[in-house]
Amino acid sequence: MTETPPHNPPLPHLLVTAASDDYFWGVLLLAGSLRMHGCDLPLLLLSLHISTPHIEILRRFHNLIIVDADTQQILADSLDAHPDLTPPRQTAPPPRNNSPLFKPMAMMLAFELAETVTWVDADCMAWGNITPLLMEEFQGIRIRERGATENREVFIGRYAADDIPGEIPRATLSTWKSDVNSLQTPRLDRQVVTNCFSLQRENKHLLEAWADLMRRVGVTQSDGVVHNANPAYFMTDESTLTALLAFDPGAPNLSSYNLEDPRGPHLIHFGRHPKPWKAWQYRHFRGSYSKTQAVIRWLRDNQIAPDHAPWPLNPRLKPIHLLQAGSHEAARWLKRSLARS
Repeated sequence: MTETPPHNPPLPHLLVTAASDDYFWGVLLLAGSLRMHGCDLPLLLLSLHISTPHIEILRRFHNLIIVDADTQQILADSLDAHPDLTPPRQTAPPPRNNSPLFKPMAMMLAFELAETVTWVDADCMAWGNITPLLMEEFQGIRIRERGATENREVFIGRYAADDIPGEIPRATLSTWKSDVNSLQTPRLDRQVVTNCFSLQRENKHLLEAWADLMRRVGVTQSDGVVHNANPAYFMTDESTLTALLAFDPGAPNLSSYNLEDPRGPHLIHFGRHPKPWKAWQYRHFRGSYSKTQAVIRWLRDNQIAPDHAPWPLNPRLKPIHLLQAGSHEAARWLKRSLARS
């Protein structure tokens, strides 16, 4: 009599990110900060041509699976539990390394392994154990909606005279409504942020609609997260996802994002360029320099980090880092001032 193999159910929760070699240190800081603070949730990394030496370093992390974006081959696997479900092979040619299409692609892959998936950009870092917050029950999609002031900064220079600063410009909403071709009245008036959000398997159809809209409006071959050639979708993945959440009746409702309160465990996002492993922005230096150094020390104490870090992460050069960050901030201020004059 043949024994029936034991059934391994899907993982309850899986974190997922994607990175190229340019974001190798971003992945180190993300995974290291999670493990340093006791968040041992499984993490799936979609490798966008990460080099073999860097893959070997990333193998040192516990509860991590690395999948090659081109071939769907598993490059590393230290998961504690292995679901029966296996990732499907990619049939369409994979997009370019920096294409926003990798977000829905990686998440759809993750849903072959888990019931709930949380996307985290590879330029994020956890501070504190965020596991209890991630495991809180939610309905729909748990994602952050920009506040009015932040939303106004995103769309500055794009408002018409009759627009309300802080909301989404009417011309943008009109294009979104036409492209989604469903609801007549938007369900939200501010843009969502896609650096971190959680979704349940019952709503994974949103990912297919998201990828489809990206292809239809032509942002899949952009050179990054900003694509000024397409005004209604200049924020690429954020613009297209917001369009769906605003006008698609089949899109899930928004649940409150719970990882931004700095008084407790939270997620730090190194938004915009440069990234800390390339050069410091002043706001990141002021708020996260010491935390970043703490994570690097943990990585070294646990024999994970390589022997040599990029110069912006070398603590002996902190005065130079501060000078560079201040110069960068002064240049940004001058550019904004000239734009307003």
